[in-house]
Amino acid sequence: NGLPLVNASVQVGSKTALTDNNGIFLIEKVSVPKGRAVVKANKAGYWDRTVGFIPNTGSIQYCNIVMPQKINSPAIQSATGGTITSSGATLTFPPNAFVTATGSTYSGMVTVTAKHLPVNDPNFGTLIPGSDLMAESTSGDIVKLESYGMIGVEIRDNLGNTLQLAPGKLATVQLPIDAGQLAGAAATIPLWYFDESKNMWVEEGFATKQGNNY
Repeated sequence: NGLPLVNASVQVGSKTALTDNNGIFLIEKVSVPKGRAVVKANKAGYWDRTVGFIPNTGSIQYCNIVMPQKINSPAIQSATGGTITSSGATLTFPPNAFVTATGSTYSGMVTVTAKHLPVNDPNFGTLIPGSDLMAESTSGDIVKLESYGMIGVEIRDNLGNTLQLAPGKLATVQLPIDAGQLAGAAATIPLWYFDESKNMWVEEGFATKQGNNY
């Protein structure tokens, strides 16, 4: 909402800092790869953000980080599954689809936190994970993406512990295609996920066009 976030943890290379009452941080004299520096920010209740940029030696570089607040969708029952929505996108989970971090079957209520980021969002450019859409294709090439939108999803049990999809269970993700992109939307497009260890998008799978959705 344009307000400062206090005590957000920010990391660059091996150094970390907390934001002050004005949401400002300063990290000095840190070594980063010359090809791309990465700034990571996190705060409880907000989506983690990673911002990448080309660093310059011996100069001050400014980095503006926008962190959306997490908003939980209505809980669903693991035994029955269910569908949740976020800004026109839908996520459908089949029955008995969840396991704990150790792989045990989970029975109970499931909290889903999702944020759909459509390309027509006025803050799209400031909310992209990684910020610059740098990506690694299946052939290992470094490429720059054009996006049809993206969605972040977290699933947790009733105590806040992270859940995963059970082996063999698939969730269905449906993202609306922006009207301005619909005419040029291909029948299938490659899918990409943001790899937090590589700090870039990585190609995996594909999406199929069905009506005005992928």
